[in-house]
Amino acid sequence: PYQMKTKFPDITVAVDKKRTRGIDKLTSGDYVKDIDVIFLDDAFQHRYVKPGINILLVDYHRLIIYDQLLPAGRLREPLNGKDRADIVIVTKCPKDLKPMEYRVITKAMNLYPYQNLYFTTLEYDQLRPVCNKNGGFHSLEDLSDQHVLLLTGIASPEQLEHDLSPIAPHLTPLTFSDHHQFKSKDIQLINDRFAALPSPKVIVTTEKDAARLLTAEGLSDEVRANLYVLPVRIAFMQDQQESFNLQIIGYVRKNSRNSILAKGKDDNKPENSNHSGDRPRTISFRNN
Repeated sequence: PYQMKTKFPDITVAVDKKRTRGIDKLTSGDYVKDIDVIFLDDAFQHRYVKPGINILLVDYHRLIIYDQLLPAGRLREPLNGKDRADIVIVTKCPKDLKPMEYRVITKAMNLYPYQNLYFTTLEYDQLRPVCNKNGGFHSLEDLSDQHVLLLTGIASPEQLEHDLSPIAPHLTPLTFSDHHQFKSKDIQLINDRFAALPSPKVIVTTEKDAARLLTAEGLSDEVRANLYVLPVRIAFMQDQQESFNLQIIGYVRKNSRNSILAKGKDDNKPENSNHSGDRPRTISFRNN
């Protein structure tokens, strides 16, 4: 949540293990009266709130069609759970994905006509310092003559490593599990690994990890002075950006709290319903 708020300072964020209570916080009070849409993070299996749109994100490097249920695989529910999704997005695709691969994945996903399938890839902005606020920004090309320690604690760092390897030939990955909370032994490992690299050198991490490292104690002065975050952007492939935007914007416009259609549709709902006409519409998404 801290990472999201930092990257998008104009949004309102509610953090609450009880989603219905979080929605109430977002829909009550004058300071949030202009909210028209609520995104629920990681809520595809949530049952207490029924979103108007379900978005399922499927990692290209971990396609659910080839996965299994826990504990044998990583699926939280049977594969047919994807049928609840209105939109399925295959994320972190290679930029050079071949037309045949699009067709193979599309057929294998076996979606219904009411479901829309999109493909996205990662794009990168300039590197920016995490701790050393006096440090400048660097382009990715600056990594070509640097020894790079790539520090990640995300679910799928494969595409990031694949994209950086041609740019930074002296790349050393240091990988932790997703949602990893850095302990003292981890911090010491980071310090030691970076100290062992020959100069010139830099340590690159993700936006998600940078949010945790900011408050981590014990990072060496050398690490703090050379720690950079690599911001990412999502790019739609096959010219799908406009189609996706139209689908989302069209839904929000049709179902906004001021919509006559929304009010008429929900006139008979209970006053405490999370889907009453005067409430923002909800959109759920999750990474699978």
